[in-house]
Amino acid sequence: MATLSSGDAQGDFAEVVHRHGRTIVWVGSTADSCVIADTDDFRQFQLNGTSSQLWTRFNGHASDAAIVAEVLRLYPEHPETAAEDCVNLIAELERLRLLDSTRPEPDDVMPSNGRRGL
Repeated sequence: MATLSSGDAQGDFAEVVHRHGRTIVWVGSTADSCVIADTDDFRQFQLNGTSSQLWTRFNGHASDAAIVAEVLRLYPEHPETAAEDCVNLIAELERLRLLDSTRPEPDDVMPSNGRRGL
């Protein structure tokens, strides 16, 4: 089980899964970059290199650990800090509301007694 940590971004990445935000669209892409936009507030972002490679793999099914491992195989000359850089980027994309986690929010979890809340 892969556990990655960096500052505030930590946890068991073998179980964390992200997908593109619901309001995020691809505006354009090339072999090693992509431009995305948020249709809610019209923010635009250009992702290059490793960021672009990570972005294209977030599909709501593959774990973050699997995605990071796959991208790191593309860049074998990367220093030891490459995994930490990927973790930080994922945290930043989530903070910017470009990625949605597929983890249920506490209010979305139905307890075994069938009642929501405390």
